[in-house]
Amino acid sequence: MQRILLFFIVLMPNLVFSQTEVDAVRYSQRGLNGSARFVGLGGAMQALGGDLTTLSYNPAGLGIIRNFEISGSLGINTLSSNTTHYGNEVYNSIPRLSIDQLGFGGPSEIALKGKWSNLSLGLSYNRQNNYHRVVEIEGVNPESTLLDGFQAVLNSNNGVYDVNNPPSFYPYSVDLAWNTLLLDTFNNRYFNQIFENNTFQKKRITRAGSLNELSIGASANYDYKLYLGASLNIQNLEYSETNLFSETTAEDDTASVIDEYNFEETLTISSGGANLRLGLIYRISDYLRFGASFQTPTLLNLTDQFDAYMEANYEAGTLDSYPVNPLYFEYRFIGPYRASGGFAALFGKQGLLSVDYEFVDYRTGRFSEKRAYPWNTDGLNSNIKSNLTFTHTVRSGLEYRFGNFTARGGYVFSQDPYSNKLAINRGFRSTSFGIGYRKEGWYIDFTLQSVAYEKYEYYLYNPELTPLQPTTIENRDFKALFTLGIKY
Repeated sequence: MQRILLFFIVLMPNLVFSQTEVDAVRYSQRGLNGSARFVGLGGAMQALGGDLTTLSYNPAGLGIIRNFEISGSLGINTLSSNTTHYGNEVYNSIPRLSIDQLGFGGPSEIALKGKWSNLSLGLSYNRQNNYHRVVEIEGVNPESTLLDGFQAVLNSNNGVYDVNNPPSFYPYSVDLAWNTLLLDTFNNRYFNQIFENNTFQKKRITRAGSLNELSIGASANYDYKLYLGASLNIQNLEYSETNLFSETTAEDDTASVIDEYNFEETLTISSGGANLRLGLIYRISDYLRFGASFQTPTLLNLTDQFDAYMEANYEAGTLDSYPVNPLYFEYRFIGPYRASGGFAALFGKQGLLSVDYEFVDYRTGRFSEKRAYPWNTDGLNSNIKSNLTFTHTVRSGLEYRFGNFTARGGYVFSQDPYSNKLAINRGFRSTSFGIGYRKEGWYIDFTLQSVAYEKYEYYLYNPELTPLQPTTIENRDFKALFTLGIKY
């Protein structure tokens, strides 16, 4: 049995150390998060304002707040996934608590000249995206195994081990299988330790983290008709993903000496960045308002760390293997700009109807290297331009008052940022319903939100190397959101 250097083409599609357009979407896409009123109205507040969450969407809305206020929002999230792998369905759901919004702000005592009045200042923390999710895939595969894919890579050398011309070496996957004897040679030819089909495959994908934003903003109005605002938004992203993949040989497989093996990959990402948002709200009349905002591209400085582990359980005992060192990398990403606009119709003090539109061109995202970690980003940025597209997001909200009580509802449709060249789909639809109660000096809001993501196909490993049917994945989120506000 010889030990050789191994050539490796990336086999696992979702957790790869090198950056891809999937990372570009992760760093750029936003969900619908904020105060209970903001979410209850579907985030359609470009022309409404009056909520501290709008510092992250249209900072001109800060000027609509008439009294200085403090607010906080707590969410109870249920994040679920449903997978189908070779006919076998698995459902997984996890509950989580989250702080979706904290802030304070309102009119200041800073005097302005002429018809300019009410300079308002504010600070708000808003959760932009929630990455927590557990996806479980299980099923009996009658066609192939991951080890078949590894072996197919080795067969690129005609399946013959050549000591004078060995393949290249990749220490975070194939080499781990080699060190645990899952891959080996016999008479100078490669083989793997699973000889029969109907292998039971299981994969558990555990994601955690969030994209958070701290907004510092100001707004001033001219003659109580035109409101102008600006905010500096400081972003923090924390993301982790663990993939645990296992294969168990069939009970009637008497040829294979391996019982089961586990292959674990871990990725952690942390970053900090900032962008600037400018906005305006114009009162066309007492019953109609127009709002618009523009966000500059976000500059993020990111740090990645990737590691792997493999364990093989044989009848005679267990072998395991680690890479010598985890991979560590630093780089930059410039996200796409955002342009938004909306109208709001107010029915006196009884209610309102609001509709917003947002345009994001994901093709403009760009990776760049840091001096200490040089790498060529041309191919990656070309893939972003080819595989991503611009998106349209429509948000709508309706609100009606009954004395001190308010009922509201919202709907959001957000397009998939991936082009048709990829099987991934991250488009979503959000439906929300809420109620609120307002008294002099304080208020409380409650909202229920349901988010449905488009179903998409996922491959456990590269189907170009060995036969493999796609797994279908459908994600859905449910949230109960509470906001308490105090006014001075």
